[in-house]
Amino acid sequence: MILKPIANNGITPKKGNAMKQLNHKGNTQRGVALIIALLTLLMLSVLAAAILFVTQTEVWATYNYRRDAQSRYLAEAGAQRAADWLSNTYVKPAAAPWDATKEPVQWNGTNVVLAGITGHATNYPDAATQATYSNALSNQQVTVGEVTGTYSADATLVTFPSGGSMVEAWRITSQGSIPGVQASNVEVKVTIERQNQSLLSFAVFGTGNSCGDLTISGGAYTDSFDSSQGTYTSTKLDSGGNVGSNGNVTLNGVTTEVNGTISVLEPNVGTCSAANDVTNSAGPGAYQAITQLPNPQVFPNPPAISPAPPTSNQNYTADTTLPPGDYGNVNMSGNKTLTLSPGTYNLNSLVLSGNSALQISPPGQVIINIEGTGASKAVDLSGGTITNTTDVPFNMQINYAGSQPIDLSGGSGSYAVVYAPNSPITISGGGAWYGAILGKSFTDSGGSAVHYDRALLKQLLQTGPFRSTSYSRSKF
Repeated sequence: MILKPIANNGITPKKGNAMKQLNHKGNTQRGVALIIALLTLLMLSVLAAAILFVTQTEVWATYNYRRDAQSRYLAEAGAQRAADWLSNTYVKPAAAPWDATKEPVQWNGTNVVLAGITGHATNYPDAATQATYSNALSNQQVTVGEVTGTYSADATLVTFPSGGSMVEAWRITSQGSIPGVQASNVEVKVTIERQNQSLLSFAVFGTGNSCGDLTISGGAYTDSFDSSQGTYTSTKLDSGGNVGSNGNVTLNGVTTEVNGTISVLEPNVGTCSAANDVTNSAGPGAYQAITQLPNPQVFPNPPAISPAPPTSNQNYTADTTLPPGDYGNVNMSGNKTLTLSPGTYNLNSLVLSGNSALQISPPGQVIINIEGTGASKAVDLSGGTITNTTDVPFNMQINYAGSQPIDLSGGSGSYAVVYAPNSPITISGGGAWYGAILGKSFTDSGGSAVHYDRALLKQLLQTGPFRSTSYSRSKF
């Protein structure tokens, strides 16, 4: 069988239709690509916008943070300026006219306030103090580079030393502001306090920095009582007889005892750098605790005597009464009594010998200021005693700014305080001293007891420095 080709009956493929199909397919592909490209551009645009938004947000956040920080620095500067003003410019009134039993303290029924913030009212009894404070703390302008801001501060008196309170506290409210479209305002509140501290807060204290500047031996001991509450017998405590030194404290003798704490400088502070700066051969239990002082304690000199008393000798061998006034080298002897009336006596030196006595009559306060010019001893009680019939140590004060020795050895049973920060002081004889003793050095070699009067904690007060006790910050 022979196969023959099949005829196409004259039908041939059309080239135009095939091309149209190919073109349609290409157009479809190009359209999809365009859509994808547009979607990609849209996504990139959205991403770029998001990045731009985030960047702008971060820029504004950084800007606002910087302005807030600058406002905070301004507010803190105002608080520091107010604290400096209260520390160095402010003068406390001698007689406070306000009601210190309230907290905050009030005057005329309203809180005592020194105002520097615009719109806040001042309530303070002295117009000059008001004006000085306002000039220093109201709308104070500060410019750093291109930034200008202001701070203002109020100070409210929270507590004031009165009655049983020993603390003066101020609450400072300071506002720092940077003006503008994006204004920033920050408020800082700081409380500062300072305490009135007694210069007679120890039974015995040695201001010198030498090792062995304070020595207690021979069975000597300390304790405390409170003359404002009763007698020694009725108020005696086997505590509170604290001693201290800027140098070293030495305890000798098996019965020697400090019924209280021993305050010394921290190790490696000062010239006596032994650990604890306490040399104890009196055995365990010779003292209650050691308090370490971060810095040497500073005690001001007594005021200078002006005019200085005479330096001539004034010898008394018979019972004598002296009125308050200026005297030279007062020497009492012959088993006689020197009577001082209440008041202030300025002496060059004082010597009691031959079993003589010094007494206060009528009862009251006697202040003896010693000059000590040319005297071998500024005060020598080795041959006599002091009779203070009030049994209140602060009613017999002996003040001395010089460096000549003081000998209290004969003052058995004396109720008195000695404030002589530059003088070496000795006591012996096994008697008792009621009150407080402060000298450059102190040596108790004869077993004498020192009974500290706790009532002295409220006498001879010295104002300490302000310290910050609280801090807070807020925006407004």
